[in-house]
Amino acid sequence: MTSKERENFLRNAILVVDHSKAALVSLVELDVQNKGQTFEQFVNTNQHEIYHLYNSSRCCQCPPGHYPPRSPRILHQTQIELLFDRLSFKLPCHNTARRSDDFCCSMARSGLCTDVLD
Repeated sequence: MTSKERENFLRNAILVVDHSKAALVSLVELDVQNKGQTFEQFVNTNQHEIYHLYNSSRCCQCPPGHYPPRSPRILHQTQIELLFDRLSFKLPCHNTARRSDDFCCSMARSGLCTDVLD
């Protein structure tokens, strides 16, 4: 790789790093807006799928016979804590005997907006 090619590659890499988060957040905001929802409503609507990006074990909402795919954890605890409030209201299907302190059946944090995304 020539010096000029390397310099151009590094410029492109810096451009991607500096602007990709803003572009993805804008895309999410546009999609949510087109559906007439807030980001909080979007997270609540997709709670089950988002939860399984954090935990691949069966949860209270999994139908009988359904086992979430075993995949590497996509969301980590610090990220899921930004989205869900595990200590407040839980969905009515939540089984407190099985899962008391988990994010299972948790609702989005009140007033949640896209600026928490990383």
